Amino acid sequence: MTNTMTISAAQRTKSDTAFDRMSYLKRYGVSSLAYSSLQEDVETFLVPGIGYLSYARVGGNTAVVLADPICAAENKKQLIQEFAERFHDPIFVHISRDTAKVLDELHYTVNEIGLETIIDPRSFSLKGQKKEFLRSQRNRARKDHVTVVELDAAHIDMDKVKQLSTDWIKTKTSNHHELSFIVRPAIFADEPDVRKFYAMKDGQIIGFVWFDPIYRDDKVIGYMANILRSNAHVAYSVNDFIIMEAIEKFKAEGIEELSLGYSPFFEINDSGEFHYSKCQCAIFKQMFKHCNHVYAFKALAFHKRMYRPGIDGTREEKIFCASRHRIPLMAIIGIFRKVGLRPVEQTAHFLKEKTKEKLSCLCAPVRADKRLVRLKVIAKDSSKEVTFQPQKRREFATSAASNI
Repeated sequence: MTNTMTISAAQRTKSDTAFDRMSYLKRYGVSSLAYSSLQEDVETFLVPGIGYLSYARVGGNTAVVLADPICAAENKKQLIQEFAERFHDPIFVHISRDTAKVLDELHYTVNEIGLETIIDPRSFSLKGQKKEFLRSQRNRARKDHVTVVELDAAHIDMDKVKQLSTDWIKTKTSNHHELSFIVRPAIFADEPDVRKFYAMKDGQIIGFVWFDPIYRDDKVIGYMANILRSNAHVAYSVNDFIIMEAIEKFKAEGIEELSLGYSPFFEINDSGEFHYSKCQCAIFKQMFKHCNHVYAFKALAFHKRMYRPGIDGTREEKIFCASRHRIPLMAIIGIFRKVGLRPVEQTAHFLKEKTKEKLSCLCAPVRADKRLVRLKVIAKDSSKEVTFQPQKRREFATSAASNI
């Protein structure tokens, strides 16, 4: 067996030079989450001369691998097999179709877990009726004298940036703390090749979007919008305005792709391309439909659809997970916890609040006038399907964008 090394987060400072992970990352880091392999609280399984993969332990000794192995395509199988000798029941999350094919050949169960929205800045356009929402966000922001600037840490008040981030996290309905693992936590300092854009109004920061690099053959060929924050109470999406301004800059630089990230459990439709679990597929579909109290799955997917995949340089790609067990339920819960979500506790709290609401309705006096029917306010309950008229759709999209 090839000589391997396992590097923990605590060992990273001393090990980076010795094992030169950045050289592998810059050569093979084509996954949108490749840069997330550098985050704290993950471990690294490195095979010298081949590459590495990053993972975290959940539910005891179960290893969850983050995204694609960072190595040449022809070495993926070897790297995965050597990792599986160390951890006998690994789970792979947020993997591409190419990696899914390798794992399918190794007799893993492979399931879809959502879609990733990807923009090609070189051909992306805001022309056409279907881009009306995005144009309106840009035009409203410009009319409000908002500007977007790219700045390093030395030229921005980082204390104000941290406060904005804290205020934004407090507004989240499903969780009130920083997510991690699949979402790389914010680092309030300069980072290699990370681009940081800020929206400014009247000399104040009202939002920011930070882009992680995507590499190929020692060059930055794309970015992933990793951190999006805004605390502005305005009639447009500050974050979308920043993204559109960044796209223009990336286009001028010849950048090939900009990932808007992953929409979990959206449009799950396992067709038999790989060996998959029907039960797991059903669970993921139900989570998207009924578990928006855990995370805003629908709002996130709805917002990314505003970039109109399929036309003018925007596409969607399937994202997969793989495991040796057909229903690793406890591992799924462990993955949620590693990300920073608490599905069991959040569901219990949600049901408790719903019960209180229903009891208060039962105890309320009944109006004699039947024409005054109590309206159900569903804007706060994103777990229900909603059909919008065009104007209402625009209003919901703006609200969704500002709360993601």
